Amino acid sequence: MSDSVVAPSPSNVIALGVVWPLLCAVVVALRFYTRRVQGARLLLDDWLTIPALVRVVRPAAYKGPGLMTLLALDLDIWVGWYPDLR
Repeated sequence: MSDSVVAPSPSNVIALGVVWPLLCAVVVALRFYTRRVQGARLLLDDWLTIPALVRVVRPAAYKGPGLMTLLALDLDIWVGWYPDLR
């Protein structure tokens, strides 16, 4: 493994896990809002953004509590991915 590999900090992982699903939800909501303002019909590509959004939000909802538990217990959560850090 390269010496330049640095494990992400837990705060960065949490921030990304919160910001990314929220950003995706805003984009999907804006898509539906734009279609309504334009008076355009909602087509299949519009409706397929909903399952895609669920696919983004669901893992964040599952992993969030587990990650928070690891941080609360002060466990070294990065050793599994970056064993050379010890």
